[in-house]
Amino acid sequence: MQDSVQSTSNTEAFSVERYKPIEKQAPDYPRGALRKGLEGDCTVRYTVNTKGEVESPEVLANCHPLFKNTSLEAAKTFRYTPRMVNGQPVAVQNVHNTFEYRIH
Repeated sequence: MQDSVQSTSNTEAFSVERYKPIEKQAPDYPRGALRKGLEGDCTVRYTVNTKGEVESPEVLANCHPLFKNTSLEAAKTFRYTPRMVNGQPVAVQNVHNTFEYRIH
């Protein structure tokens, strides 16, 4: 006689939708940087909240001081569709955006 083992698993449907940018406008080129002919990159880190808005933006290292304010102000205007987990909006931390300042 064989023993029969019945395997059951408790699997639930799990759905995840990534956050997606809706509106991302480039910052204005700082006048002081233009006058000096400066180019560079500035990376901003922030959280995308459950409403798709940017929270707590901060500039990471290696950003010229003349690019900091315009990068932070631009990031604050970004809008996203929020990340969804099982139909509920979820905040996403540690989102990075690099602004490239180039004179053409």
